[in-house]
Amino acid sequence: MNLKINLLCIWFLFSSLIGMSFNDNRSSHALMATFGNSSPANNFESYGDNGFTYKVVYERPFIDYSNLRYNIGWQNIRFSEYVIGYEDWQGLQIREGSKANLFDLGLKFIMSKGVNGTGLFRPYVNTSVGFGFFKEYTVYDYPDTFASDCDNFLGIIFNILTDDDCDTVVNDNSNSVTNSRMSTPFFTLDLGTSFAFSKSAIYSIEFGIRYLMVNKIKSTDWSNWQSINSTQTFNQVIGKSLGADYKSIYLGFSFYFNNKGKNKERNKTKKGKYI
Repeated sequence: MNLKINLLCIWFLFSSLIGMSFNDNRSSHALMATFGNSSPANNFESYGDNGFTYKVVYERPFIDYSNLRYNIGWQNIRFSEYVIGYEDWQGLQIREGSKANLFDLGLKFIMSKGVNGTGLFRPYVNTSVGFGFFKEYTVYDYPDTFASDCDNFLGIIFNILTDDDCDTVVNDNSNSVTNSRMSTPFFTLDLGTSFAFSKSAIYSIEFGIRYLMVNKIKSTDWSNWQSINSTQTFNQVIGKSLGADYKSIYLGFSFYFNNKGKNKERNKTKKGKYI
């Protein structure tokens, strides 16, 4: 395990050194992928459990504004599944869960020159609006069963002709039923930081916190009494002030597409104007 981590670190440093020979790629278009934990900012009757989330974003800078970028993204949230029933004699487990797919368009303000002008740490604020599709479902999960593909005559003949061994076929005996669906607009606010090992690196590490405000999800009336005597963290205070339904602490990577060729063409065009 330690060997894999060391090799990964070496690869990051090597790719950063390679990036130094390129032009500044931070002004080019990029693909960003983040993942983290999503938790509710309040209590809800539904769609309110902790869950794993990941998001993929494609973004491009405005030509004349290096601090502004526009983006399009897709986010998936899989909330925790809870066991609501179990039958010993059949081995049937019944679970309930929910998940969502969110599509948005955003505008990011980023300190392109970074903190103290080094370009290594570049804080940013990203706002986006979009439309989300939520689904609640029930899973009926029986014990797995195992069978051989040579249990029937046709299977035996097929394995003889293909000179294959009899493989074991696993059936998970799981069936999912959708209980309800909901589609709704939403708004997100990202407060994050982009870190790169050099100004011209071809990738950067992303980390931050994302607040998600969903139009049709409302907190329950009895949710406020729980926070009266409890100590609230800084993130919780911001989430409640924004009216956020979920908050996600995320980690991820951005990969910048090399724009060395485009920069050369732009420089030629600019020089031609003075002739």
